[in-house]
Amino acid sequence: MHIQNNWIIGVLYAFIFHVNGFINIKENEGIAVGIITDHNTEQIRKTFEYAINVANTELGVPLIGYNEEIKFGDSIEGYTKICKFMQNGIGAIFGPSSRQTSAHLLTVCDAKDVPYMYPHMSDHVEGFNLYPNPLDLARILHNVIDLFKWTRFIFLYESSDYLSILNGLMSFYISDGPLINVLRYDLKLNGNYKAVLRRVRKSEDGQIVVVGSTPSVAELLRQAQQVGIMNDKYSYIIGNLDLQTFDLEEYKYSEANITGFRMFSPTQSIVQDLISHLDYSGSINDRIINDSCPITLEMALTYDAVQVFAATTKKIMYRPQALNCSDQSSQVQTDGSTFKNYMRSTNIEEKTITGPVYFDGNIRKGYTLDIVELQTTGLVKIGTWDERNNLTIQRPPQSKLWSEVDANSLVNQTFRVLISVPNKPYASLVESHKKLVGNNQYEGYSIDLIKELSAKLGFNYILINGGSNYGNFNKTTNKTTGMMKEINEGVSVLFM
Repeated sequence: MHIQNNWIIGVLYAFIFHVNGFINIKENEGIAVGIITDHNTEQIRKTFEYAINVANTELGVPLIGYNEEIKFGDSIEGYTKICKFMQNGIGAIFGPSSRQTSAHLLTVCDAKDVPYMYPHMSDHVEGFNLYPNPLDLARILHNVIDLFKWTRFIFLYESSDYLSILNGLMSFYISDGPLINVLRYDLKLNGNYKAVLRRVRKSEDGQIVVVGSTPSVAELLRQAQQVGIMNDKYSYIIGNLDLQTFDLEEYKYSEANITGFRMFSPTQSIVQDLISHLDYSGSINDRIINDSCPITLEMALTYDAVQVFAATTKKIMYRPQALNCSDQSSQVQTDGSTFKNYMRSTNIEEKTITGPVYFDGNIRKGYTLDIVELQTTGLVKIGTWDERNNLTIQRPPQSKLWSEVDANSLVNQTFRVLISVPNKPYASLVESHKKLVGNNQYEGYSIDLIKELSAKLGFNYILINGGSNYGNFNKTTNKTTGMMKEINEGVSVLFM
């Protein structure tokens, strides 16, 4: 009966929290930690909650998580939420995806001595950032460029946020370095990069380094294929660490060399546990088989940051107090500065997704990056990079070399395939709350058939919605119209 009563009390407490929102945490009851999300909110929140549950299995004083959502880039709303956290005795803040908002909230937390964690690249050295420092990313790129012996290349960057990588890369070269053509690919800030990519196509350079945000780099690769620079004349080094989350199916047989990096492998047991908790299923699992993964680096670093914070609470007593968030108040978290200094000296060797974590000053160290290459089977690990040994290449043998492919086969060829949409069950648009592009927006028997043929015969395909205009033949003019015309003129090769 005593156990049952405690269980009922626990349920009532959870209910009261759910209804009333954030409540003050009594001493010895737990340490409150809060996360502010503005992008991929649901998955980040679930990752945060799961990480706390895992950490609490080894804590005497548990962590209690709270979350608030804001609009992307809304610093004012972010400030309001962070003040709400502080007024109720928050022990640490996990920041949003927006760099501008995060930088603003970091300043607030730093003034109040509240630990602030954030999981994205930044030039700021304050706070706790588990993402590799831009200078370290530049060193990695430098090592790989030297490995490939590039004497000239194009450096494509999304925005000024990524120029710190270029500056770091330039610092490794003296007067005899390679010739670098620097281009910003998001010139008009509208997601259309084709004008810049056409300049790339007209240039004599076929070696390309790409740095930018995850959505923009994924879109750039798609548009690169559309303008005809995704073939054997081009080699790409992707500086975005989320390459393992990209849908790379359409580029496997393009013959373009695509090399990238990742901080963790999808096959790690800790990653598989997180995937199971997030309840990914269906087509996502197919991507995991191809060595791709739905877990973004932001999710992984959020998980790891919770573990670092939790590990520090085991070493030092920390009892956060309520704070006045007003600029006029000089009140700070009593033990905040001591706790932050101790956390910077903490060395985590295990139980993280991205490997060991320690800080050299304010910069995260200890990690090892996998060097991955896109092959016909998906992303394949060909080596590793770490600060001590730099680049180590251990390239596994490919199942079949391009030179061994029959010249008369369909391998490497790209075809336009016409489909009639909607035409259930053969072809229809995928129902999704997300904006889908390219081949991903279609489903049906015909789509499954062409996908299987492509996998077996090694060709690429672009699905084109021809609607219901099948076309007809005019005996008088001896001409055809609609989809029939495209087939006759060789623009498209197949109608399904």
